[in-house]
Amino acid sequence: MFYLRLQGGQMKREIKFRCWCFEHSLMFIPSFLDFRIGKLVNVLGHGCAGDGFKESGGHEKNSFIVMQFTGLHDKNGKEIYEGDIVRWNDTGTLHTCKIVYDPPHYVGKVIERPGVASVWGWFQYDPDVIGNVHENPELEK
Repeated sequence: MFYLRLQGGQMKREIKFRCWCFEHSLMFIPSFLDFRIGKLVNVLGHGCAGDGFKESGGHEKNSFIVMQFTGLHDKNGKEIYEGDIVRWNDTGTLHTCKIVYDPPHYVGKVIERPGVASVWGWFQYDPDVIGNVHENPELEK
C-alpha cells in the first residue's frame, strides 16, 4: 500500500496497473513492470503468451499500454482504470465518458458531447463501468 499526499493530507490508495497487449488483444494484470527514466522497458504478465512475456524480448516498442487504477470503484464495486468507459444517469439523462489522466487527476471525457467532466462531480450518480477503449472500441463512438 502506498500513501499519496493530497492537498496537505494523506490518502490511502493502492497503486495498481493493468496492461493491454496489442499483439494478443488481451487485457491483463502485470506481475512486473520495469520503468527506466520514465519509459516502460519490461512487462511480465500471465495469459498473453501462456506463462508470461517481456516487451524487450522481441515485441514491438509500442505493443503494450499501461493503465493505472484511479482508486475509485463503480456502483458494482468494479475497479475503475484509465481507459475505462463509464456510464451514469444524471436525473434521466444518460452520460458516457472515457476515463483519462489529466494531471494532476483523473477525469471523464464525455463521449456524446465535447468537454470534460470531473470524476468526483458525477460519482453521486452511481457510475457503471461498461467496458474499455481497447476491448470495446465501439463504445467510444
